[in-house]
Amino acid sequence: MFGTPATDAYNRVLPAGAPLVLGVFGGVRVIFPRWRERQRGLSTLRHTMRAERSHFAGVDGPNAPSPCPSLEGRGIGLADHQLRGKTVQLIVELEGVLFDVREAYWAAYSAAVEAIGLARTDPGTLWRLVRTGAGDEMLVRGARPHQLEKFRKAFEAALESDEALAKYVPQDDVRESLRLVRELGAFSGATCGSNVAARHGLLRANGLAEMFPQLNQTPSPASAGAAALREIAARRSEEKVVVVLAATVGMARCADEAGMVPIGISCGPAIGKRLGAAGVRATYADVAAFGAALGNREEGLRRAGLVF
Repeated sequence: MFGTPATDAYNRVLPAGAPLVLGVFGGVRVIFPRWRERQRGLSTLRHTMRAERSHFAGVDGPNAPSPCPSLEGRGIGLADHQLRGKTVQLIVELEGVLFDVREAYWAAYSAAVEAIGLARTDPGTLWRLVRTGAGDEMLVRGARPHQLEKFRKAFEAALESDEALAKYVPQDDVRESLRLVRELGAFSGATCGSNVAARHGLLRANGLAEMFPQLNQTPSPASAGAAALREIAARRSEEKVVVVLAATVGMARCADEAGMVPIGISCGPAIGKRLGAAGVRATYADVAAFGAALGNREEGLRRAGLVF
């Protein structure tokens, strides 16, 4: 329903110029490139985790998982911190990382525009404008200043309504990706939104509550959000490295100001360029792509200090 620019949707997942074929034609099996890359990433990370468990448990012999040749003897990603006497905590944002929020934004936008009596744009255009950080005057063409002020208040309130939050949908393959990445460190959930109770309900309804027993709010401005993130990290004082998977500019800024390691996930409400400007160390299309980058020991994560 919504359109996402291909250059961002496949950010760091597909090579430049990779063909995209949609549909099935003449009985020919069509493989979606992004889906294929995600599956490869999951397979790489799953294989490497088995090798890591085998190595640290001292498993040997014919029943031991075979090591991944490209990673043999080197470990991967955040596990290297454990080898060097450090441990890792992962703080994961709900909006955009765990859940697709496009329909929630459309519902909130529609309610807000109706409140000022002006015409809506279409869903694809709205999502593009939201992701690129367009001003309210672009979201509601022809609105006067007092109408824009009313729109903004109504839009922000509607985004936190139970009705809008009920439209959150888990991202594709997010459970599988999380199960694998989870082995690198403890999880905590975070949101810049105020309706924490409804978000707890979302986690329970989608089978994610066990993974995220803690869900914390990071309020505005960034300094207050940074303080909230530090408080989350302090609850697990043994974890020395804190990685924040952020899909919104607000969360990325909070993590950066808190002195943590923000990693951008660009399939949510902000394109990768905006997340980069907000302080993320590297940006990936989704959690699976982040996991694949760990398995491949990508240079961006090396620069961020997450692989050696």
